[in-house]
This record gives sequence, C-alpha cells and structure tokens, in this order.
Amino acid sequence: RSRSGGRHPVAPAQHGADAGGQFAQSLMNVYTVQSFAQQHAEVQRHRHTREQIYATETKEWWMVLNANFWRDLTINLGRLVVLIFSVHLLLRREITLGSLVLFASLTESAYLSLFRMSRMFDRGSQWAEALGRLAKLLHEPMRVTEAPGAHPIGRMRGEILFDREI
Repeated sequence: RSRSGGRHPVAPAQHGADAGGQFAQSLMNVYTVQSFAQQHAEVQRHRHTREQIYATETKEWWMVLNANFWRDLTINLGRLVVLIFSVHLLLRREITLGSLVLFASLTESAYLSLFRMSRMFDRGSQWAEALGRLAKLLHEPMRVTEAPGAHPIGRMRGEILFDREI
C-alpha cells in the first residue's frame, strides 16, 4: 500500500527478485542444515588430519634431536680425546705447555668449523623439500594462454585513469 492508502501494482521484476531472494534463502538454509548434519564427520576428518600431522612432526623432531645428539657427542668426544692425549704428552714431557695450548686452540677451531659445517648441512636438508616444491612449480606448464589472434597490448605505462570520479 502507498501512503495515500491506494494500491499500486507490483512490477513483475519485483516478483522475480522476491522469488530469487526466497530461493537463495532456502538454499542457504538447506546448506546450513547439511553442514550441521556433516559436522561430526568434518570434526573426525580434521581430527584424523591433525593426528597425522602431529605424528609426522613428532617423528621428524625426534630425528632432528637424534642427529643433533650424535653430532654433538662426536664433536665433544673428539675434543675430550684430544685433551686427554695432549695432557698425557705434556705429563710425559714430550710437548711443552705452549705447544699444548697451540694444539688445543687449533683443534678447537677445527671442531668448531666441523660443527658449523654440519649445521649448514642440516639447514640445507631442511630447505630441500621447499626447493623441490619450487622447482616442481617452475616446471608446471602455463595454464593461462593468449587467445589465438589477440592483438599485442604494447608497453604499459602503469597509470590509472579515473573516468567517473565522484
């Protein structure tokens, strides 16, 4: 009704819009009900995925810890053997104290370099997966192609032109 109390006919386009809106609303309601009905299955699926990720990450974490343990053990055992042997030679008076200090400092720098090199190898192995994915992506064929007969665009200037400014 209009404000004057008279009736105005409703345009057919308005009926179509109303019907479309009601249909869209009904469809959303159906999807909402389906979503609630599938909620338990979705939770189970996500729980399973989360458990798989946790198991994989735990396995990888223990592998990294194990590798770090053996690397540190090897380097520290090497340091200990060098120190014990150097003290043994010093007590037998086969080397001087200055030679012992020089030898210990040189071997310590060698062990430090070995440690740094092994850490670099660890990081490189962690990067390998990401680099593999990047290489695979670079070898993917282009999916967006030019239309056959399209005219070249030419050089773009990078300017934006606003025709209908408010």
